[in-house]
Amino acid sequence: MRILLHDYGGYHFSFELGKALSQRSYEVMYLYTDSCGRPKERFKPSKTESLCIMNVNGDYVQKDKFFIRYKQELDYGTEAVKILSEWSPDLVISANTPLLAQIKIIKWAKSKNIPFVFWMQDILSVAVRAILRERLGSIGFPVYLYFNWLERNALLDSSNIVVISEDFASILEKWGIKKENVTVISNWAPIEEINVIEKVNDFSLKHDIANKFVVLYSGTMGMKHDPDKILAISEGLSYDKDIVLLIISEGVCVEYLRKSALDKGLGNLVILPFQPYDVYSQTLASADVLLDILKPSASIYSVPSRVWSGFCAGRPSILVMPKTNLVARIAENIGAGFVVSDNSVEQIIDRIRWMKSNPYDCVRMGQNARTYAEKYFCLDKIVDRFEVVFEKAFKRQNLI
Repeated sequence: MRILLHDYGGYHFSFELGKALSQRSYEVMYLYTDSCGRPKERFKPSKTESLCIMNVNGDYVQKDKFFIRYKQELDYGTEAVKILSEWSPDLVISANTPLLAQIKIIKWAKSKNIPFVFWMQDILSVAVRAILRERLGSIGFPVYLYFNWLERNALLDSSNIVVISEDFASILEKWGIKKENVTVISNWAPIEEINVIEKVNDFSLKHDIANKFVVLYSGTMGMKHDPDKILAISEGLSYDKDIVLLIISEGVCVEYLRKSALDKGLGNLVILPFQPYDVYSQTLASADVLLDILKPSASIYSVPSRVWSGFCAGRPSILVMPKTNLVARIAENIGAGFVVSDNSVEQIIDRIRWMKSNPYDCVRMGQNARTYAEKYFCLDKIVDRFEVVFEKAFKRQNLI
């Protein structure tokens, strides 16, 4: 069977799924794009007998320019459909894809009676509502209604839907999506590749942070991650020369951080671009604590799955987000770090200070995180669950 696994963002866990499927007698095309700006040093376009990796070429997506981005996403969908038509898969699964492009892919699959699995990483129309409410107030509500109509119909046209949280499944049920067409499979991180190693390593020595208490934010950064809060944390910790706030990311928000840090003279805020994948374990190990921030309005539609990489690395977390978010619930339940749900900069700083003063408790939290990852990130079991989804998708298309 030929499976086309499309992940617009080219995330490591989806690539791991594609590789694992190719080792189970499936012929897999893994489709992604460099144009969205995420790091993908782990894989490059290539082809073997069972796994073809292809980049959909395009101009760098201008996320802060609505109309240009709108056209870019439509163009991307057109290019993706061309590749689908040429490769002729038996099943398509697509994740992290802009809604307009996703709809084009779904329409193509439906026209060919090919099962389509919508792998939902964010509820995009809810994201649109949160962003527009913040920027325009009630004026933006009709735009949300339009995107909600698009997204709901795209889901209804899908053969099966994979969501990463029970919270998402509850929202889809309210939208009239049948329970039997929705499967919950939480995201994961590649535990076989992210090792627990010493803080003093080539990366931390190279960047002169081996002897510092490092608070690490690593991954994509948008407005939902509240860069102003990172600046406030940096300012609040500026008196302590032993603490470094390390940001590994790229994009408009990161450039804003860089300029603001320079203007404010924040020497404790260190900003680096995305690092090669072969030093990923070292970057995570250089941290004493991992920081993730999600605005309350974004917690409804987003689960920051990069937290799972920190679990694999055996590092504790400070999660600034509502306690209802999936990663926050898990981290708090297993004792893998702290959740700051009231958005208080003072409380975040207090937690960082506490962790610096209690290294043995930090080690215990990190061990709890790694234990969870070892229990739940078994790739064979995850692939088994996706195979059940594929079977459901074929049945819904009346192909088996």
